Amino acid sequence: MESKKLVCGVMALVIAASSMSGCSSAKKPRKNKYLAQASSAAAIKNIDIYYHKADYGVMDLGGSSGLQVGGLFGVVGLLASLGAEAASRATAKDRTVARSEEFSKLMNSLDGDNDIDLAQAKKLADMLTASGRTVRLVEIKRPQAERLLLDQTPNLPDSDENAVLVLRTTLGYGAESATASYKSIVVTEYVLQKINGEVVHRGKQTIHDDGQTYMTFSGLKEAYVETHQALGKDAQAIADRIFAAVVK
Repeated sequence: MESKKLVCGVMALVIAASSMSGCSSAKKPRKNKYLAQASSAAAIKNIDIYYHKADYGVMDLGGSSGLQVGGLFGVVGLLASLGAEAASRATAKDRTVARSEEFSKLMNSLDGDNDIDLAQAKKLADMLTASGRTVRLVEIKRPQAERLLLDQTPNLPDSDENAVLVLRTTLGYGAESATASYKSIVVTEYVLQKINGEVVHRGKQTIHDDGQTYMTFSGLKEAYVETHQALGKDAQAIADRIFAAVVK
């Protein structure tokens, strides 16, 4: 069951990487739609933030036949172009699962409050509270649907003043070949929706290759304290971006 969860998390890393440029290339909403979203967001006074526990993916795509193509776009582009192939190859899949499990155990062994996703949700809650909203945190299982939406009944009554903010965060490191460096990637998808299901705002924020890289998986493991800090820092920076996008 744990391996299945890690495979889902790693595939999420691939899917997230494949569309990392979506925020910058997406068409800007029309002015009237933008104003309507801003007005709807301004009316919200109570928000439940739905988050899931952090899991970590480590991908080494060495040995894939598509490396020459994917390498042109760096590790993130490579993950995008080779994701389906890497997931289907037994050796790549087994290596990914084994390394992700090993890396996750190290990351989760740290003392104190070490869950990056929870820390990200708490930061958003603090900022939203400071803006005058009443906020609660609700832990859920990682949403599996391709299009992120709340897939359970909200705990708030249907009102224009109530909404839910659903987060789905992908954390990990990827190497574009057996000899390439491991580079970080953090992606958070989010959707702010009313209790009746109306979407007020949705988006995705990505930070990749931000900081130290590691030539070997052994080096990545040895630096697990530093990698946890690096991924956590990027997740916190993404929380700032989400707050700015949601509150406007």
